[in-house]
Amino acid sequence: MITGFNTDVDHNDKVYHVQTEDKGILNPYIESLVYVGGEILASKKTSYAEQAETGVDEKWISGLMEQQHRTMIAAVVRGRLDRPDPNLADDSTLAAGSRTPSSASAARLSLDEQEKTLDQVIIDYLASEAEKEHLELSFLNQADFVAGQSAELRVMARKSLSQQAINGAVVELK
Repeated sequence: MITGFNTDVDHNDKVYHVQTEDKGILNPYIESLVYVGGEILASKKTSYAEQAETGVDEKWISGLMEQQHRTMIAAVVRGRLDRPDPNLADDSTLAAGSRTPSSASAARLSLDEQEKTLDQVIIDYLASEAEKEHLELSFLNQADFVAGQSAELRVMARKSLSQQAINGAVVELK
């Protein structure tokens, strides 16, 4: 079993604790939980049983864990797990047919959004991010990484949608 990830995320004056762990090859799934004050707000389980039958290594499992962990953190940062404020008006303040709350209830999620599964929320988030221009890095060569030794990497930086190269981009790897 691989050591998991634990991250505290400050959002809207609350600390959300995101925990992701591998349940082991005998119970092949990755579980992420999001807590606030000891209460579980969200959970996501991803099975890799099918891949485990054909053989997976710890590096592959660790990558899957990290991806799921980062996705859960992104959901917190984007406000996807915010609880409605009971002091705000009821859902009638939402414009008819609109999925965007009025300014008086900006902190609230519509009923449709409250009933979405975490998988649906994550898919919505990833789809919205895919529509935005962002930095894309591509390795132009392969390098073997050995502790204590330098490695030369050639990296291309470009915009994701236009694929326009970003000349002179500074990239720092740690």
